[in-house]
Amino acid sequence: MIKKYTQVNFRLPLDLKEEIEQSASLTGNSITAEIVERLRNSFEYDNLMLDNIELQSELINLESEKLDLLLEYQDKLCKIQDQILEELKKK
Repeated sequence: MIKKYTQVNFRLPLDLKEEIEQSASLTGNSITAEIVERLRNSFEYDNLMLDNIELQSELINLESEKLDLLLEYQDKLCKIQDQILEELKKK
């Protein structure tokens, strides 16, 4: 499979360039491969963060529904207790 590439020229702060070179050396990648991998990872991270936010939102909604049900059951239980108390008072 042929991969399509394009050349991009941009400026980097010297310290960042040195970090990329050091990281590329440690991983055995070329500088280009290191930059490409890090850019791809940043997009994957962003997508994972979005997924995480969606899951947290869903969890919050489920917890809210659970609390609503608990309140509903608590109200029903209080009514039953009141009924029992009324019945006991009649005896």
